Amino acid sequence: MVELKEVFNRFAPQIIYIIAVPVFFIAFLLVYSPGWCVRFLDFGKFGYYFHVTMLTCIVAGGCGLGRSILYVLRRKITNTVYYAWCLLEMVVSSLFAALYIWLMSRMEIAYFPAVAQSFAMISLTCIYPYTVIHIALLLHYTKKKSESAVALQDDRIRFYDNRKNLKFAAMVSSVFYLSADENYVNIHYTDDNGKMQAFVLRSSMKSIEELCASHSLVRCHRSYIVNPEHVRILRKDSRGLLFADLDTPEPVSVPVTKTYYDRLAELI
Repeated sequence: MVELKEVFNRFAPQIIYIIAVPVFFIAFLLVYSPGWCVRFLDFGKFGYYFHVTMLTCIVAGGCGLGRSILYVLRRKITNTVYYAWCLLEMVVSSLFAALYIWLMSRMEIAYFPAVAQSFAMISLTCIYPYTVIHIALLLHYTKKKSESAVALQDDRIRFYDNRKNLKFAAMVSSVFYLSADENYVNIHYTDDNGKMQAFVLRSSMKSIEELCASHSLVRCHRSYIVNPEHVRILRKDSRGLLFADLDTPEPVSVPVTKTYYDRLAELI
């Protein structure tokens, strides 16, 4: 089962909501023009279409603000909290929408009845994108998690280049460390004969860091990722610099920064 913390660990899913919810809202109201919405919004000299456009801006603002705050609080998300948050976003948007309608109608439309009408209009419309996006994200991350589990079972790590082409695969236990070299990553491993080899992959450390983490390879430096299984000792030299000595056929010391030291120390 995928946890919501995993789904919203990045800001990209929030952007999908921020774009899709107001787009669906305006498209639905302009294309289908529900009769009761037309009667509710067709007031003043501007008319229905203008008010729908302005309300879309309010919905976009409410969704954008809500999703930004949700991203900050993503580590505390539970199913109950998330569904309540979605409802809260629609309530907040409804309050501001009603304020807009109240002011634009020159207070001819009472505020609290406008809140009720606005909430009905926003919730009944936006429930569709909220539901569809949520289900799609859960299915996507469930599939991604299953693929990661399968990859872990065969104990192979597969490296892809910038064009998503498979370039190198090896047993995780045979990989000692990875080092960055401008637009390339050097994968240091042992071949079937026990000799150290280095495969040059056109990629960046950032793009492969998540893949490495899923196979228990950890970042130890801005330019290095190491396999904790092969760390023989962590040491500090006379200048106070930290290094990880590896159990490679030939002595190799990989630099370690203080940022990653504690994490690496826990795994060896």
